[in-house]
Amino acid sequence: MKAFKITIGIILLLISIGFLYKPDTIMKINDLARRYIFNDVWVLSHRGKTGVLLFVLALIALYMGLVTI
Repeated sequence: MKAFKITIGIILLLISIGFLYKPDTIMKINDLARRYIFNDVWVLSHRGKTGVLLFVLALIALYMGLVTI
């Protein structure tokens, strides 16, 4: 779990540095993500499956968080 948190921290650090020093690269990445990942056709056609998956993941995350309290 520590390695996961460190990896997420490094990724977020690199993204923040990119926003500060290379905004054109961030805009290109945003354009690619918008074109291939977040397009409306995919979202509308897979709405139910994605919603159920995110709901289950949210329940698992909530359960894991509440168990450690």
